[in-house]
Amino acid sequence: MTQRATDSDNGVARESQMVETVIKAFWERARSAAGLITQLREEKQILAKRVGEIEGELETSRAEIFAKDQELKRLRAEHAQLLDKDNGALTLEEKERLKARVKELIAKINSHL
Repeated sequence: MTQRATDSDNGVARESQMVETVIKAFWERARSAAGLITQLREEKQILAKRVGEIEGELETSRAEIFAKDQELKRLRAEHAQLLDKDNGALTLEEKERLKARVKELIAKINSHL
């Protein structure tokens, strides 16, 4: 019976050692996984911050494009209006005002000479 008790004790010791080895391996894997999770969370925060910055830049670019598009539309309308205005010809009244203004400017220039 002593032999059986010793064999039984040895079997329990081996099983205990195997369980301890498995638990240590599991613990190391859990610690490694926790480290990886922490690293991934940090990377996620960095990427989320960068996404926010890029979205801000995108919104700014969209606003600039919208403003430029509005200016382009305004300039096109103004250009079309100028082209439609008798193909760029001045009315008789506008010509007379322009002549009078040129004469005034020439008179001012001559008075300073």
